[in-house]
Amino acid sequence: MADTSFREAGTKPCACGTWRRGKKCGGSPGHQDWVLSVAVTPDGRHVVSGSDDKTVRLWDLATGQEVRRFTGHRNWVRSVAVTPDGRHVVSGSDDKTVRLWDLATGQEVRRFTGHQSSVRSVAVTPDGRYVVSGSLDKTVRVWYIGDLLPGK
Repeated sequence: MADTSFREAGTKPCACGTWRRGKKCGGSPGHQDWVLSVAVTPDGRHVVSGSDDKTVRLWDLATGQEVRRFTGHRNWVRSVAVTPDGRHVVSGSDDKTVRLWDLATGQEVRRFTGHQSSVRSVAVTPDGRYVVSGSLDKTVRVWYIGDLLPGK
């Protein structure tokens, strides 16, 4: 979050409370369990987080307030990534699924299945056409989402 401006007091509200030099000072309760992954939207205005509480959440970086909650995973959310156009978030979970969510509505757009174990990492290619996932099943899978790009 280096490209955000800090207030004069050296604090910045964020997803899990107000922080001062890396130490939590208080604020929003946020997730109900450990936060395992975070990603920043391309415009730098929001943070996406994935947690052991089985949710993905979107936070306003300026206020620290929760904007949206994405529910549907049946186990821990291990990894999150945001598409380059900032329209979607990808999540990988111990429920063996990779899910694509619409950031504006919170709705699940796609669910990718095929991994035989926990999905531990997700990424989106720079052109936004593919999601890549890595799993404890020792595989890396590539999923096409290019049909969701504007103008397709």
